[in-house]
Amino acid sequence: MGLSGGLKEMVMLDHKYAVSALTGGASINLFVESKTPSIWDDFYHKQLAKDTNFIYLGFDSSVNIYNDVRARTVAFDSFNRIIYWGTNIGLIYANTDTLGELNYDGDRLYTSKIILKKKHCLF
Repeated sequence: MGLSGGLKEMVMLDHKYAVSALTGGASINLFVESKTPSIWDDFYHKQLAKDTNFIYLGFDSSVNIYNDVRARTVAFDSFNRIIYWGTNIGLIYANTDTLGELNYDGDRLYTSKIILKKKHCLF
């Protein structure tokens, strides 16, 4: 899904990547073709290999992390290097080598907004 998929929020990760909450998915976006390495390079390429709906828009390469979900919000905890997406299927997280869902006592967590305050993440 490209940026035309009902963009809700977008957050920059670093000089090269951003993450998006879209009506049809949660994505990581390559904005700058840079030779300078990013800690997110391996994660991006792993997701690119799995994404069958990859779209190249010239200025932006958008790779879906989850397809066919309604992502409502996205936040990046730069201190712990964790991305959070609030979706209709639950709270999704990713760091440079892990992708998963957050649960509490085995139940999915749902949120419409994620707030980062200092080193705390509020759902």
